[in-house]
Amino acid sequence: MSKHPDRYSLHLPPPREPQDLLNKLLLPVFLHEEFRDVECETRNGFLLVTLALHAYRLEHHHDPASLTELTPEYLKKLPEDPFVARDTFKYRVEGEGYVLYSVGPDGRDDGGTPVYDGKAEIGAYPEARYYVKHNSTGDIVAGKNH
Repeated sequence: MSKHPDRYSLHLPPPREPQDLLNKLLLPVFLHEEFRDVECETRNGFLLVTLALHAYRLEHHHDPASLTELTPEYLKKLPEDPFVARDTFKYRVEGEGYVLYSVGPDGRDDGGTPVYDGKAEIGAYPEARYYVKHNSTGDIVAGKNH
């Protein structure tokens, strides 16, 4: 995985708005691309951890108590959560399954409460309320947020 931009993990303020017209137009495009890159890195991390969790469960017939039980047998090291500096994804066993999540763009751990936008226009896409945007609050929950 590529090294994630520090803007999200360190929660730096956005750059000052440029004065020239061309850069004024391009800045929002690049800022959103930076977010998409970090979001893709999050999805890739979820995939790695989910596959390791599945392999663990097949061998042990239960989920691990913590993600650290996946290393080094299933993963050399745990992937970092790109939205928080020097930390991994959050995880807990819940009932017969588990909750795996990232703290998301706001950088706050909401205990696995997914990003949810009750005002989102859903139309033909009821899951649109769970779409993650650069300014979303809540956590990105594996299997819940798109």
